[in-house]
This record gives sequence, C-alpha cells and structure tokens, in this order.
Amino acid sequence: MTNGSTTGLTDAQNYLVSVLNSPSKANDYLTAAENAQQQGNPEALATYLQGLGFDTDPNEVAQAVDNYQQNNLAAWAGVYGATALKQADGTYKSGPPLVIYSNATAELDFVPISNVTFIGATLSWTAAGNATAGSITFFQNTGSGGEDPPPADSTGYAFAGTLTMPGGAAQAYSGKPGPLTAFPLEHWSGNYAATGVKNSDGTFSAGPTLVVQDADTVTLEGTKITGFTWDNIANTLAWTLEAGNATAGAVQFYTAQASASSTYAGPAFSGTLQQSASGSAQQFTGTIPQPKNLADWIGYYGATSVKQSDGSYASGPILQIQAGPAVLVAGAVVSGFTYDSSSAQLSWVITGNTTAGTITFVVITKPSTQSTYVGPAFSGTIQLSSGSEPQTWAGHIGTENSSDDSPGISGLQKAEMVIGFIGAAIMAAQGIYAVYKYGPKVLAWAKARWGAANQANPENAPVSGEASNPGPQINPDDPGPVNTSTDVTTDVTTDVTTDVTTDVTTDVTTDVTTDVTTDVTTDVTTDVTTDVTTDVTTDVTTDVTTDVTTDVTVDVDVDVTVDVDVIAAAVENEPKVKALWNAGMPVVLPPMPEDQGESLAAALVSPAVRTSA
Repeated sequence: MTNGSTTGLTDAQNYLVSVLNSPSKANDYLTAAENAQQQGNPEALATYLQGLGFDTDPNEVAQAVDNYQQNNLAAWAGVYGATALKQADGTYKSGPPLVIYSNATAELDFVPISNVTFIGATLSWTAAGNATAGSITFFQNTGSGGEDPPPADSTGYAFAGTLTMPGGAAQAYSGKPGPLTAFPLEHWSGNYAATGVKNSDGTFSAGPTLVVQDADTVTLEGTKITGFTWDNIANTLAWTLEAGNATAGAVQFYTAQASASSTYAGPAFSGTLQQSASGSAQQFTGTIPQPKNLADWIGYYGATSVKQSDGSYASGPILQIQAGPAVLVAGAVVSGFTYDSSSAQLSWVITGNTTAGTITFVVITKPSTQSTYVGPAFSGTIQLSSGSEPQTWAGHIGTENSSDDSPGISGLQKAEMVIGFIGAAIMAAQGIYAVYKYGPKVLAWAKARWGAANQANPENAPVSGEASNPGPQINPDDPGPVNTSTDVTTDVTTDVTTDVTTDVTTDVTTDVTTDVTTDVTTDVTTDVTTDVTTDVTTDVTTDVTTDVTTDVTVDVDVDVTVDVDVIAAAVENEPKVKALWNAGMPVVLPPMPEDQGESLAAALVSPAVRTSA
C-alpha cells in the first residue's frame, strides 16, 4: 500500500462508512489503538485495518474523517444551546441557539435558515430570505497541540465565526453543544395565578394573574396586554404604558427547582410591575398554582409525541388550552369536550371533530432520567382520524424544537454524541499511529466518550441518512490536511475562554460589588444589626451561592464568581435590581410560594433554586 494512493484513500472512506453504519466498530478501533500503544508498535494499527480488508492506514482514515467534516454539514448534527455573542464593549452575552438537522437544514433561534452553503467546514448564509446573516466554522477539539482534551461528557464540537442580527452589525458568535437556554414565549405559557407584589413597607400583597396563552396573547388580570416585546435569549417579557396598556412591566421567566425554602418546582417569573400611570414600579413574582379546573391548564402544549405501531415515537399534534376555556388540537377547535376536575381528565369524541381523545393532565415536579422538564403535562390517547386506531399521546408545555426531550431534539443529541465519539476515536488512533504526544490523552478521552455514546445509542444503530455520507472522493494529489482543528481550536479557545472569563468576572464582581454593597451595607447594618444580620447571612448565603454561580456559568459559558452579599443586597434594593436587568445581567429573585399568607415575606430571605431552563 502506498500512502496517498487512490486505493488507500478510497478504502479509508469505505472504512469510515462502515463505522458510521456500525458505531461499535469505532470502539474496536480504539481498542486496537490502545493495544498498539501498549506494544509500542503504531504500525499495528495499519495491520489491523488491512486485516479488515481495507488497504489503508490511520493517517488516511483521519483524512477521510476530515474530508467528511469539511464537506457534510450533517457531520455536525446537534443542538448547540451554549452560545455567546461578543458585544461592542468586549463583553459577552448569551447568543441564540443553533440546531443542525441535516446537510441542508439548520435553525437559528428556532427559525429555519434559508439558502445555506457549507464549504470547508464553514456554514454561511446571507440576509436574502433570512432575518440574519452569518458565517461560522465548525471544529472538533481533540486536545491537539499538547492541550488537555475536552471533558469526558463533551463531544469536543464547537463553532466560531460571525453573526449579524436584524438591524445590527456583525458580532463574534461562538458556541458548543449544550442544553437550550433560549426559548420562544410558548415555552413559558401558563396560568400564573400565584403572584405577589412587594409594597413600599416591605410586605407582600397578592398580585394580579398573568396568563401567557401563546406567542401572541398575554393577559394581566383578564386584560389583554398590547405591544409587548419578548426577548427569548433573556426570557424576558416587557410592556409599556405608551403601548396603550393600563400597566407596565418587565418580567423574566425561569424554571424554579424545589428547595428547602419552597416545594414549588416549575415555570416562574420575577420582575417589576407598575400598576397605574401614577404608581411606582413594584417587585412582581409569580408561579403556576396547582390547577383546579380546565382554565388552570391554559398553555401551548407543543412538545408532544405519539407512539407508532412499530413502537417508535413521532412528533404529535399540538394541544392548546385557551381562555374560555377553549381546546384546540392541531389548530382545530374541539367541540363538545368534557372535563372532569376530580381526575383532571379531558375527553372528546370524533363526531363533529377531526380527532378524538382522552387525556389526563398532571404537574411534573421532578426531572426524570429522560427529561429535564418540570411543569404542566398530559398523557393519554388520540384518534387522528375516523378510520384510525387510538394511539398513545403525551406532551408538555413548549414547542417541538424548544424541548430537550422532543423526538427531533433527542434524536439529534444521540447523533451528536455518536458522531462526536467516532471522530474522537479515529483522531485518537491517528495520533498514536503518527506518535503524536497528544495521542494517549485523546485516547483516554475517546474511551470515556464511548460510554456516553453507547448509552445514547445502545443498539449501536447506524448514523442514518445524510450523516453517513463520507463526502466527495479525496484527491490523492491533494488529500487535505489531517486534523485541521488544531489552529482553529487554539484561536477560538483563547478568545472565548480567556476573554469571557476576564471580562465578565471583572465587570460583574467589581461594578456590582462597589455600587450595591456599599450603598446597602451602611443603611441596613446600622438599622437592623443583630436580627437581620444573622438571618440573612446564613439563609441567603447558603441558598444564593449555588444559584448565582450556576446561572451565570450557563449564560456565558464560563465560571463566574459573584459575591453573595451583592445578590442579597440586590434582592432588597429594587432600583439596583432594575439596573442589573436593564444591563442584561442574570438576577436571582424569589418566586412566590403557593400560599399568599404570612409566608410571602419569607420569600425575600429564602429565594428558591433557579435554573436557566
């Protein structure tokens, strides 16, 4: 065999196809690489490949992987939820999520991108037919150049480039696979009837009910809010008096997790509310209470699935519960439905409708091993036509593509883990064959990745469809570089990691500590002394430290330490809280407990655990 020959490169691509069609073969390749390393005989890997009938070597197989990743967007299939945009002042803010479905299908911020091109591992699109324009390059960080490899739970995938948002200039845009943290408004739909407002004397009173019906309809105490804006990166809903409303407000939605101070788990919001033109802004918080009637289940149940006859699951029709109450299935109004409040069961028949169904609503309060979702959900059966059999049907609040456990997203995450493992395994073997010093490190990382990939795809199912296309035939006279991620990895890692850590840590810690801590410490310590100092220091320090660190880390994708005293002070200082929100910084504020009695005031010193999703 001659390296660079047509036969060798063709066989390398054929071997790659066999691995994509049977991912367990990549683990066999890892084992062969490990044996070659232990024997001190890198050439044993070429012998292994030839023993399988492929006249090639690990260098050419690595070139086949590079060719595959350079020419096939589907090779990067996955959910890139951990993204960042660089601001004009050099700081970073969370960016829109990017989802890669196939060789020609991608979504930015849940909106399909039209007329994409993919050349040289670079995805590009223009403003023609799109609200955005962008050019981003993908790479797989395998710890080349002597650097430590990515964490064991990472595919090593990442991208970096530029993104032009509507009406803006091009910004540095980077990201990697991660859970979605930006959501459409439907994701937060629901009947937020357990609300409270903070009075000027520090006490809480029951607040007005906020209902998010869908992306177009939001009401406050039964009155429709007009001209509202929705920031799905910050998950913030805002409206003004100038838009013709009797109130003005800005609230940020988040998912509350149960804690020692609150048993509530599910969608929640926190922000400010001005209840009249002459009134002042008040702290405004809310959660969804335990539903008692059908109107309490108001929401957009767009993350649904139906079970097929072969046992697999596919996306199901959307269920909407609207004010009235009204029921819609796949956009069609359901007539003659019945609701049993004692069992939370909703039923309707095929007569007069296009579907028939019987479902039971529940409130999920604990994430499962399959899903991170908490909040209203349903399960039961649906008959999709008069001549069909009922099928198992289940779903929860949100949209199909804004849910980590939807059929489409979960399938992409499996493909992402398996394809990422295959790439890491082959690059690790190539590193050992070429006696690169980083080979053993990548070998250890790839073996750790095998466990996650095998768990995601226990049947060792092939990476089907376009993802199995190895790309065009490699030109033996110009086979391309091997593992071209080295240069890109170094550049992007430096920009994203170093710049973000330095900028955000300095901005948040220095600016907020000085402004808020100084003002509040003098005023509060003098007046309150022993009682408040003991209670607030112990309770808030314990609860808030973990919460804040988690929130900021997810948003900006770096480790950021924020002084607990700063947050404790911010909770008690409304103008500063508003300033932080306006600046786009995450702020921890307490959700309301389920009752509206004396325990409302306790929310100030015992904020619940908060997550970004």
